[in-house]
Amino acid sequence: MPTIKKTALVIGAGTGGYPCAIRLGQLGVDVMLVDKGEPGGVCLNVGCIPSKALISATKLAHKAQHASQMGISFPAPDVDMATMQTWKAGIVHKLTSGVAGLVKANGGELRKATAQFLGPKRVKLTYADGRADDIVEAEHIVIATGSLPIEIPGFPIDQKHIVDSTGALDLDHIPGEMIVIGGGYIGLELGQTFQRLGTKLTVIEGLDRILASLDKDLASLVARQIKADGGEIITGARAKGVVERDGRRFVTIDVGGTEREVPADVVLVAVGRRPITGGLSLDKAGIKLDDKGFIVVDNRMQTNVKGVYPLAMWWDSRCSRTSRRTKPKLRLRSSRARKRSTMRGLSPRSCSPNQRSPWPG
Repeated sequence: MPTIKKTALVIGAGTGGYPCAIRLGQLGVDVMLVDKGEPGGVCLNVGCIPSKALISATKLAHKAQHASQMGISFPAPDVDMATMQTWKAGIVHKLTSGVAGLVKANGGELRKATAQFLGPKRVKLTYADGRADDIVEAEHIVIATGSLPIEIPGFPIDQKHIVDSTGALDLDHIPGEMIVIGGGYIGLELGQTFQRLGTKLTVIEGLDRILASLDKDLASLVARQIKADGGEIITGARAKGVVERDGRRFVTIDVGGTEREVPADVVLVAVGRRPITGGLSLDKAGIKLDDKGFIVVDNRMQTNVKGVYPLAMWWDSRCSRTSRRTKPKLRLRSSRARKRSTMRGLSPRSCSPNQRSPWPG
């Protein structure tokens, strides 16, 4: 296999990886950015951008339905989900294609391939089109492979009736009833998106309130809106499984030791996300993980292997898109041998269920 020498290699072209590669290119570093999918990662392809597009469109429909109190009346809006999905896809395509151009314009090299560690500073690139593998040797490596939705027992994801956030973003119809398992901001953003179009929303949360990471006052505003739009929030509940009867899904939940069934046309499982570890062969590089699967880092965000730096998602399960975009800039400073500590302080975060809700985290 040919060996390619690089000063820096960034694995993952999401909203942490591509800004890191762009900035390294601007600093004159010989950098390669690798991702097996489309540029932009989860955020641009199946996360922040498509969700905010749908949120924006459905809020417009919701406002039209409730404008009569302001003296403005509209006939009931006719929502075509297939057309809305096409519009959303156009936004995603425009932004992802722009990422590739930005990386190249700033001196970086972008490759579509699957990366696998062979050693501390050696990575094999495998191409989906069948061409010969390459070996990349780099002085500095940034791991920015992103995350996947967590699956739970009893709820096999088919992306039709039982969906994760990726499947929910691609629904081409308006469900009559939707159950969201998990009262975090991802599930609520998507659940309320369909609720604004007429879906009956039921939220199942294991804790005593939704949005536990937000200030209680902010979370109560979201809960109030869900209920005002006809939804139900069941807290202190554990989802046990789902069965199908007469073409519908029924989710069994346990609330304080009492079981009950809740009907739904679509079940959205949104209980969190986990780092993508499969296929990277971190053990071959000697990179240490903690008992939860996150990479162990020092005060310069460096792993136990000198010159290898994980993105924030890998060492902080709370990380938002904002911190993923700011912390790579701190990390690349460390990768350029500036011997100073990088503080892991509070970063700005926000979510958009029924209103923009900012908080430090």
